[in-house]
Amino acid sequence: MLSLYSCASTGNPSGGPKDKTPPKILDENSTSNFQTNFTKQQIELNFDEFINLKNPQQQVVISPPLIYPLQFDHRGKRIRIKFHEKEVLKKDVTYSISFGESIEDYRESNKLQNYKFVFGTGDILDSLSFSGSVLNAYSREPVQDILVMLYDTLYRDSIPYQDRPYYFAKTDEDGNFTIENMKSDTFRIFALGDANLNYIYDQDSELIGFTDSLYIIHDSIRSTINMEVFAGSTKPSIYDINKSEYGVVRLEFDQSPLDVSYTLSDTLMDVYPQVKSDSLLLWYNMPTDTMFTFYIQDDTININTNTLKKTKAGPLTNLDANASLSSGIMSNDSLKVTFNHPLSTIDTSLIKLYYTNDTLEKALVNWNANVLANDPFGMSISYRWREKDSITVSIDSAALLDIYENTIDSFGVTFKIEEAEKRGIIQFELLEIKDNLDYVVEIRKGDTVVKKLVLTSDNNTAILPGLKAGKYQAVIIEDANKNRRWDAGNYLEHRQSEIIRTVDIEELRENWEVESSVNWKKVLNQKTKTKPKKR
Repeated sequence: MLSLYSCASTGNPSGGPKDKTPPKILDENSTSNFQTNFTKQQIELNFDEFINLKNPQQQVVISPPLIYPLQFDHRGKRIRIKFHEKEVLKKDVTYSISFGESIEDYRESNKLQNYKFVFGTGDILDSLSFSGSVLNAYSREPVQDILVMLYDTLYRDSIPYQDRPYYFAKTDEDGNFTIENMKSDTFRIFALGDANLNYIYDQDSELIGFTDSLYIIHDSIRSTINMEVFAGSTKPSIYDINKSEYGVVRLEFDQSPLDVSYTLSDTLMDVYPQVKSDSLLLWYNMPTDTMFTFYIQDDTININTNTLKKTKAGPLTNLDANASLSSGIMSNDSLKVTFNHPLSTIDTSLIKLYYTNDTLEKALVNWNANVLANDPFGMSISYRWREKDSITVSIDSAALLDIYENTIDSFGVTFKIEEAEKRGIIQFELLEIKDNLDYVVEIRKGDTVVKKLVLTSDNNTAILPGLKAGKYQAVIIEDANKNRRWDAGNYLEHRQSEIIRTVDIEELRENWEVESSVNWKKVLNQKTKTKPKKR
């Protein structure tokens, strides 16, 4: 008996391939889809397996919208949809119930993507369609899972904040979308990266795009559109403050804090701001028995130096130099060395420069060393270098002092002076540009910005000598507000993102000059997608 019981017991089967197939609707047991002359009735959908119906009040959208919400009853393999008893369907209208990603199988959560139940209250179903694509405004990459939403309410700015769309579709992995069973009408169009799946623009972090004008859809033309989305314009927000270490306040933001400003309770105090990715570091040096306050946005940061670790921000160390034996610098370049703290003084008598050609050392004289004017974390050494020479810089431990009077361990930098014939020249020209705008051009080699230019219709050419051989790209920004960088759009200000495009430059060879002439109008008309690297 025990043996028979063991053989007859049930359980989940083991082994076999994982189920990746979404549930299927059994048409013969379900309310017929694509009906005409539809009258208000209960709609029943039956499936070939057990299902879950997730968040139907958010995920399921009917267009045109109803006055009262649909009612859902889900059990096992069945979904029943009921209209509110007071709901009156419009005459001669095609309705489409879009289920989004609300239907999934019970065991593996495979989703039935974008299923629609369509019916018409008149003799025919609306048959117009509307298609297009959505790109990221900065990267120019196609964006998946963006809702493209059409509204027949035309003259109210609060539409995406308050209303659900009349029609909508979601973009595929190539950024493409299609809306079907549409009527001929005039619409406002939005694209939304709907993070919380409620068909409403209610989070500043959500991607949004919009058209500048109304869009007419009718049967005499093929209706298509290309849209761009961008993250909503928000001010950087502080999410972490670390002030425990004497000499520096470290602020973490949710985005780059380039435009963040601050004030101080002590107006005579010197502060050295430093932006690193999404962090802002405020370096200071005050006596260890003082108190002062930073005012940043809505935050008040009180500093009491008596309570901080008296480490004076740690030792001074060198981080990087712009030259090495493998790459070198040109004869008219300066050697630049960067450090982890702001520098205060340089004692040039404790810095030595030598020729080190053929193992022979010969001291250099009449060179200059300075803290960088626009970067107190760097030092430059300039000299009339000779091509092919190898140079060694020897820096004594007492040669440099940071703002805390920390010294540095002795170190040296060895580099060579590159021959001009080992480098190349790019002559860059930007044609067919607008008279009243600046154009920021970043010449990039891989992920590195080699040169940043600002061109105008009066000064549209730049000559860039001393470039290493290799492949370069030009990232071009139509800088409408002349702040020297790309800016996203703003829906409430009815402002689109600044135009940005990337063009390839002919590969540069040693001792070669490349003339790169870019026609801006032709670039804007190109259908191929170009993309700058992530900022």
